[in-house]
Amino acid sequence: MTCGRPLPVLILSAEERRTLGLLIAGAGVSRALKQRSRAILACAQGKTNASVASEVGLTSLTVGKWRSRFLVNRLKGFEQERRGRPTAPLVLSPDEQMVLETWFRSAKSPPSLAQRARVILACAEGKSNKAVALATEVSEDAVGDWRCRFLLERLKGLRPKRMGRPVAPVVLSPDEQMILRTWSQSPESRSGLARKAVVILACADGKSDAAVAQETRLSAEGVGKLRRRFLALRVNGLKQRRPAAFVSDRGPGGRVGLVAPRV
Repeated sequence: MTCGRPLPVLILSAEERRTLGLLIAGAGVSRALKQRSRAILACAQGKTNASVASEVGLTSLTVGKWRSRFLVNRLKGFEQERRGRPTAPLVLSPDEQMVLETWFRSAKSPPSLAQRARVILACAEGKSNKAVALATEVSEDAVGDWRCRFLLERLKGLRPKRMGRPVAPVVLSPDEQMILRTWSQSPESRSGLARKAVVILACADGKSDAAVAQETRLSAEGVGKLRRRFLALRVNGLKQRRPAAFVSDRGPGGRVGLVAPRV
């Protein structure tokens, strides 16, 4: 007595039988394809999945999968090797292609970013994760991760993630941008005010405190203080100077001196 759902009947045409026979006898045909062809011929004889599996050395589940797939597609795509989950196609826009090539070739790019750009450029050529991994000397799992991240976030997903507390963004109005550029370029501006303007303009470009500090030869802490002062008081905060404070000198002289606070 047969239990469960009855098996779908598989009837082959003469052309299909001939093609499957040629695949089984072919010298350059892979072992997996020969095994698959024998399974379909055995299914066409009215055998159960279990008996076909025992005959050709497959599992009943695999035989059932190929039986169902052949009933739907027949010989279309039958000779294609299917290994694992299909790779998601990756297509770049001209701008993305240019940015990735710049990241890959520029000596100023961090090594990790250059490597990711190289991986995505290789993926865009239609290569599999395994082929990209061999070409770029990156693990296959890493290639798959970066492919998925790029498909989800595009170029933004390749950039290194910032650690620690996120930096408050500086967004300038047209008037503020004009004032700051005037201060930074005018020879009549005080050197301190001109430097502050340069710092805020760099912050408005989306750069981190550390990057701005490296450009302006200030400390990252000092850049952070200027950023926070500008966000609180805008342009007026850069012009203000803290009032001087009297502090007592407890040294041997016992004198009281006027000390200007640091800006």
